[in-house]
Amino acid sequence: SLETFWVLADDEGTAVGFMGLTGDEIDSLFISPLFHRHGGGRMLVRHAEAIAKGPLRVSVNEQNPGALKFYQACGFEIVGRSELDGQRRPFPILHMRQQIARSVE
Repeated sequence: SLETFWVLADDEGTAVGFMGLTGDEIDSLFISPLFHRHGGGRMLVRHAEAIAKGPLRVSVNEQNPGALKFYQACGFEIVGRSELDGQRRPFPILHMRQQIARSVE
């Protein structure tokens, strides 16, 4: 699958976040802390839902409770856990999948 990448900008055109998606996997999602809790992250996840072929998947560092809570609020559930991260370092990773099927109108 080809990775796609979006940049979220404010009304003045300043980048405030981004998301990378490969197939149905969210590879990266970042929102500037100044713009947390303004709906931008959810907007990017909804965009990914609209173009994904199946339930979205994401891997989250277990030591990032804010990200875990965000994805759970977006309908993701933990479906697995790895003791090591992608670089084989001892940072546990939670594997999540979106459980709520949504129809795009």
